Amino acid sequence: MSYENEFTRVRRVVLYRPTIDEITQQDAQTAMYMELPDSAKVLREFDGIVAKLRELQIEVIVLEPSKEMPDTSNMIFLRDVAFVFREVIVLANMKYPLRQDEPGKFKELLLQVSPDLKDSFVELDSTISMEGADLLAINKNLVYAYVGSRTDKGIISFLSRTFENVEGKVVKANIHGVPQHILGGVHIINDRLATRRIKYCQDTIEDFEYIDFDEDTETSDGFALNIVTVAPGEILMPANNPMTRKKLESRGVICHEVEVSEIHKMGGGLACMVLPLARR
Repeated sequence: MSYENEFTRVRRVVLYRPTIDEITQQDAQTAMYMELPDSAKVLREFDGIVAKLRELQIEVIVLEPSKEMPDTSNMIFLRDVAFVFREVIVLANMKYPLRQDEPGKFKELLLQVSPDLKDSFVELDSTISMEGADLLAINKNLVYAYVGSRTDKGIISFLSRTFENVEGKVVKANIHGVPQHILGGVHIINDRLATRRIKYCQDTIEDFEYIDFDEDTETSDGFALNIVTVAPGEILMPANNPMTRKKLESRGVICHEVEVSEIHKMGGGLACMVLPLARR
């Protein structure tokens, strides 16, 4: 396991495949969904994402729960549950009670399939809230964090205590509705280029040039920028967003597509789902 930035080639990722019962809810708001999805369609899309990642020569670990484990209706969005940096998996402290079982469940499931990672986990102090999709690894010595929504400023001092020669910096953003995490507002494409939803994030991450996007139907409703960088200048993005794809390709970005529209009803997308364990 080695993870030092957000853009070198992805070698290994982990995803969580929920049960039908976890997806099926009585009330969208209580479940933190945008609207109630069709559970069978969610699972078909999930399997399509796994197939596409494997087609792109990425090793995919799929975690599936046992009946003895607690239901976790949002754990499909696994990137929130941990921050992977260097050779360490920092388990999140989830802000909302609905999600607080997820980090422990993730650790148990991952160790069942990869027991070699047993010494890789680090737990946060209980006073620090953090969700992994709020942290961006720029290089082995620099991490940016969006604080103020689901991650608090204590994460900055934690990073400096835990990792030698690491500086933590804050990304200033206005993300209090949708997207909830920094990955919904900013996404790194290569060592010099990133996408940015200008309404939500006007701050700059040092040394990056931005492809700026206004809010339109694709960006807001199609989760068009909720993407995964699979290699420098190469991304996996939601299907059915032709204007966004055209703009990205005009800047030389290679785009692969996969269907995610039913999963979007649950309030997240590809970047929220895919937790990379190794890039190099």
